Amino acid sequence: MIAFSVISLAFTTLAPTQGASLLDLLPGGATSKGYLGVDFSERQPTSGENVSIITSNLSAQPGTPPNTFLCSSLSDANCAKGSFVRAQLILPPCETANQLMCVEGLSIGTSASDMELAVLDHEVRSLTTPADVALGLPRGGGPSLWKSAKFANKSGNFTYGVIARVVYGQNREAVGAAGKANAPITLTSMNLSVIPVTQKAGKYYPLESYTSVNPDGGATFGVRQTGNDYDNLADCAWTELGFCAKYEDFADNTRVALTMRMGAEMTGWLYGRMKDVDVKVDPIDAKNNRIKIEALPVNAPGAFGYIKKSELASNPKIDARVRLSSGVFGYNMMLQSEGSIVDGYDPVGNFEDFAAFEPILKTKAGYRAQWIVSSGASANGYQATSGNACFDDKTQLLGIVTTNAMVYSPSAPEFKDGALSYKVAGLHFICGFGSRS
Repeated sequence: MIAFSVISLAFTTLAPTQGASLLDLLPGGATSKGYLGVDFSERQPTSGENVSIITSNLSAQPGTPPNTFLCSSLSDANCAKGSFVRAQLILPPCETANQLMCVEGLSIGTSASDMELAVLDHEVRSLTTPADVALGLPRGGGPSLWKSAKFANKSGNFTYGVIARVVYGQNREAVGAAGKANAPITLTSMNLSVIPVTQKAGKYYPLESYTSVNPDGGATFGVRQTGNDYDNLADCAWTELGFCAKYEDFADNTRVALTMRMGAEMTGWLYGRMKDVDVKVDPIDAKNNRIKIEALPVNAPGAFGYIKKSELASNPKIDARVRLSSGVFGYNMMLQSEGSIVDGYDPVGNFEDFAAFEPILKTKAGYRAQWIVSSGASANGYQATSGNACFDDKTQLLGIVTTNAMVYSPSAPEFKDGALSYKVAGLHFICGFGSRS
């Protein structure tokens, strides 16, 4: 086991509540017209996002929109249509003692002394991707459902989901036969979350992927239910035939421990939403580690705001960020549409967007406690960086920073002028001192 540093920053927040949909927060509700809403929160992904999928991507060129092509595998001919291949994988539960890149186990308790192993119920039948042994890509599976014998979530159910998402990238440098199909594939990010769920019965179906075309003519894809007469999908972490895994909240004082077999690239510097953290890392081989993260979930607030689309031009800082995130075509489509829309912004490392939108933001009720740990690039592409060369070492666990701040840096804190410096942002909070060991 490797010694490491833990830095935890805590802020006082409101108690979590269950709120309305984001469109309902606009003036006039979901049927309002002419508004642009802005959501700033580390939201819980929809069922269509918790899937394994491989895409080949071709950047926009003058006069040509960006294109995203679905690939059934790395060797699929569609993967040659783009110059950069992205594989988002949901890691499955471990089936054998020698399997790598998988979920080894989950424990639930109320303190470090009463942690109890949960029992794997099943891996969700979802979109999957095959392994590519030659290039080192593991199999992409579905989320997994686990049951605790003693510790219920806030809904009274004893069921928990594990969503272990990793992303790999392959730069082929060119399209078609000129592309380097055997170029190295690199593990770029990891996001692990444990979620309390209720298995809600109803008209729900497995998922399927499909190809489509954007209004600008660019190739794209989507994920949808295999049946057309499905029930409301709001708050579904995943769906199966006859069931939706509905997001719930943790019971008070719940403690969670997740054990993964993970590529060593993702077990160096960690960041996330949790507190009272204990991490243990043991090498499996030269490229993989067994990592166990044990912690309490935290309540992390989000923010929401809105502005009339007709007022964007008179708010240049906001307008500039909307243009940047939407692109020329998307920005013009947004202005020309009669209805209202809401744009979501991931808070990890996103200080520039937060500073621009802060004048219209207010703390948002309607969030649950979260247990999340990540490494590598954030959802919006921000990389953890440090001026300390020690943090370039990917062969061992270096530390973890956790917080419930609204916006926070994924990077390691730095010592500047004799003090520890770490960047967070929020609308209104009372600062509390965390622990460092």
